[in-house]
Amino acid sequence: MNRARRRYALAVATIALLVLAIFFGRFGVNDEPVRDHTGPEPPTAAPEMPSLEPAPDFSETDLRAALETACSASDHGRAARSWADAEKALDGSDFEQFRRELAERLAILPTADHLHAAALLASDPALRLELIERSLAENPDDRFGLWSAVRICSRAPGSFDCPLRDREQRLAAIDGHNSETWVQVAANRYAEGDHDAALAALRQAGAAAESNGYLAETIELMERAMAAGTDLPFPGRAVTAWGLAAGELPRYGSYVTMCREASAQSPDWAYACLAYGELIERQGKIELGVRIGLSIQRLALDALGDETGAAAVQGRLQARQAEWRNLFEGRKPGTERLIFLNRRLFSAYLAAIRSHGEHVAERYLAEEAWRLLEKQPELACAPVWPDSTGQEFPQR
Repeated sequence: MNRARRRYALAVATIALLVLAIFFGRFGVNDEPVRDHTGPEPPTAAPEMPSLEPAPDFSETDLRAALETACSASDHGRAARSWADAEKALDGSDFEQFRRELAERLAILPTADHLHAAALLASDPALRLELIERSLAENPDDRFGLWSAVRICSRAPGSFDCPLRDREQRLAAIDGHNSETWVQVAANRYAEGDHDAALAALRQAGAAAESNGYLAETIELMERAMAAGTDLPFPGRAVTAWGLAAGELPRYGSYVTMCREASAQSPDWAYACLAYGELIERQGKIELGVRIGLSIQRLALDALGDETGAAAVQGRLQARQAEWRNLFEGRKPGTERLIFLNRRLFSAYLAAIRSHGEHVAERYLAEEAWRLLEKQPELACAPVWPDSTGQEFPQR
């Protein structure tokens, strides 16, 4: 796996470890789950999964072009140089300098997209707030921009006058069908001690029509920002966009903390957390978010004293983790790199994340690539990309 995807995977793993620490660590394990409750018994079977029709569409023409690029000595050399530039940008102090300089270049551009990207790249809280407000002034009904504004306000120190409630209300007005809008509001109200408002927002999250944590949109925004503010060619921009997106994942740790603490105190909270967790398992698009949803289900069922249901959820979580590992370590080494070799394939992959989620997008990409290689084995002729492991695209 390339370094950008490793950086993203590391962020996923770090948050997952945080969740485990919250679940089993300093908060302790709830030895006496709440057993006296009203309302229907929670289900123990897996929630019905959405249909995969229509399936993600990865053009054979674009896959072939990516593989031919990998097989071309000259194109492979250009790709390797672009990769090296991106690797350097993603390293330590160089990475922070890259972010700062890119944010400065974007901040003087007038478009809402560039100001939005600059706000995400900047490290100073006051500058982040200024930039996202300028972006919203250009495009006040941009739900992705409002999503970022709520996140920036949520992270801002208490000394900053950040219009959090106004931004939440505007986001809910245009993105209220999104579970991730409501769970973010719930976590904000819970942190403020307004547990009634938090519970009401969480119930909205558990009944929402879709779940969008804006991963694909963040990657696309960053790639466009680098097209405007750097001289990196497309492969380097695409690689780096994944690394930058790793820092903009939803605040999953706060969701787990909220549900663990509150579910232990109230069956109403446990049922609300269970409903949200089941919803994310069914329709979440970010792979880590789906796993967080499963973890939240488990802690809610533990609080309700449903050992059978909790065990069933744990089994689904372990099965999903094993399948995800197999996508990268089993029959498909190298295929995740293809998206960086062809712009249309990159866009199709992000579209598949938006429509079906990371898990399905990765599986379909692997299956389509192998299907093409079975038809044209001569395309498996070169490493898709050099990396520190020296892993090559498998020879068939």
